[in-house]
Amino acid sequence: EDADRIMYVTTRDLQACLQAAGEQEEYDTCMAKFTRSGPYRLGRELLVAHLQKKLKKQNLTEEERHAISNTAVLEYNRCAQNEYFRRYDEHIKTAYNNRRTGRKIDLMNVADQFDGNAVIQACLFSSMNEGAELALGTVVERTVTGTIQDAQTRSKIASEIKEQYKNCVKGHGYYRETQGYREYDYTALKHLSTKDFETQITHCIDEVTVTAGRRVIDANLRENSSLVEATRSNPAQLDAVIRTVMEKGLESCLATQASPRPTECLPLVEVVGAKEVIGLSLRATVTKGLEGNMPEAQRILGLVGLGESQEVQFNMNQCFDDRIAHLNGRLERGESLLDSNSASMDCIKQSILVVAPAIGLAKYNSSIAGMTVPAGVNLTSPEMRTRVQTQVRSCFERSLSSIPSMNELSTSLEQITANCTLSLYQELVPSIVQDVLRIKVAANFTDEYEKRRVLNALDGRFRQQVMAQTDPAAIIALIDSFTLEATFYVL
Repeated sequence: EDADRIMYVTTRDLQACLQAAGEQEEYDTCMAKFTRSGPYRLGRELLVAHLQKKLKKQNLTEEERHAISNTAVLEYNRCAQNEYFRRYDEHIKTAYNNRRTGRKIDLMNVADQFDGNAVIQACLFSSMNEGAELALGTVVERTVTGTIQDAQTRSKIASEIKEQYKNCVKGHGYYRETQGYREYDYTALKHLSTKDFETQITHCIDEVTVTAGRRVIDANLRENSSLVEATRSNPAQLDAVIRTVMEKGLESCLATQASPRPTECLPLVEVVGAKEVIGLSLRATVTKGLEGNMPEAQRILGLVGLGESQEVQFNMNQCFDDRIAHLNGRLERGESLLDSNSASMDCIKQSILVVAPAIGLAKYNSSIAGMTVPAGVNLTSPEMRTRVQTQVRSCFERSLSSIPSMNELSTSLEQITANCTLSLYQELVPSIVQDVLRIKVAANFTDEYEKRRVLNALDGRFRQQVMAQTDPAAIIALIDSFTLEATFYVL
């Protein structure tokens, strides 16, 4: 279908000319005109068809594809005007001048002595490079805009990648630039084979594609708030994480590809990155949450396999390693990688649901340490410990269930932790105080109705005070002050 269309567009003016011709000389003129313009027309149509086919495979808008095609055709027309038509006409003129006889000149034979096809090929090469450069720049701009937050970093990476492509092409001798003006070496391009051109351009594109993948992943990791926070006191850790993600994620995937396609490696990159980031993040969160109690922090980290422990409840590293092994297996079999977000999220959520209740219990134990309570109230009973952990886990389960991605989880985890801690104390402390109040009321009232009335009044008053607080420590502090207030109320 494309071949028929190209042939029709290339020869339609010739067909019209031949149909209108009446004498042999007119036929010869038609053929002479076509001999001059035919290679140009064919080259232009081949260029447009080639670009349309290639650009359809890219994630580009219709407007972007149109701009790329226009840029390529503009260079093709410029080259054809200066290198083909001008030289063709000079060649014909010279041939006329060299004829000293009066016999008829065969314009077609004269034209055969001018290597127009090689010139058109050079024009195709220069125009395809212009199109490739603009397409690459457009894709790079879109990629960095969609993945990197900092505008200055985006601009720097995009500029460096585009400059790398230019330097690669210039290194093959296609053109030189002087004061911003690009001058193609059409003589060199005329002698370049199609195979060599495709090999060289592909090499340049592959080279910058890999660089773009590396730079974008590096920038994303450096902008990851959880990773930045977890490595703030030890910047070398950040560099170590980036190296691990590059080696075990990107590079190992690229090594299995005939031509580099970094975007297809993202599922593996994301899993390796998630393992490294969440590991450091959990260590930082637990250590910070239990500051001053390192033995307990190490014990809790051991529950998810991040420390030495005999009571591992969920091995986070093994969960990620299993997923990584699965993806590497697909690569070895030549299969495409599927989105890994749900599997990684499962590893992360399961780890959090082990760590969070343990931290909640440790904080609870710390907050009640040394607290004086009436006889009959046991704040450290197995039932109370279970209640604390169950309540924390339920709160995290509800909160995590609505988070679909690792990026959102990374930015939301601190707030979820704060909300669930506050919720624990808002629900747990009133029940503790209620047990204390029940003992006080029972000691001062014999009438059951009065007991319930006073207990309900005190309970309502205390819950109102608790709900007005947004700091767990302030809620704990209310216990002593309200117990004294309740004593006076009962008396």
